[in-house]
Amino acid sequence: MLTLAGLALLCAPVSAEARAYRAFVGCGAELPEPDRSCSIGDAPAAYFKSLRRGTRYKACIRNPAGRVRCRSARVAQRSYGWLYVARGSVGRYRVTWFVGGKRVARWYYRMHPEIGA
Repeated sequence: MLTLAGLALLCAPVSAEARAYRAFVGCGAELPEPDRSCSIGDAPAAYFKSLRRGTRYKACIRNPAGRVRCRSARVAQRSYGWLYVARGSVGRYRVTWFVGGKRVARWYYRMHPEIGA
């Protein structure tokens, strides 16, 4: 089990430039909120926000089988952009965001079986 300090290291920006961005996965709520655990049936999305300017970015999702898919998008300054992410399999996922080819954020989350399934 991760300690709070260990969890903070997993979420820490990877560069000084990365502090200009906010990125996380949410389980499909109307308002973007960070989640580490979603259920099959949720609609998880990868949220990305640029604090400096409108930005073109790429989000890459690694599924539990190790397959990676990437999609590009553009986000306006200080607005959250989002992309739906894989949700079909139970297991651990990793989402990594890139701006200009540099990694600026990474987020891990788990998909669990639907309650009552």
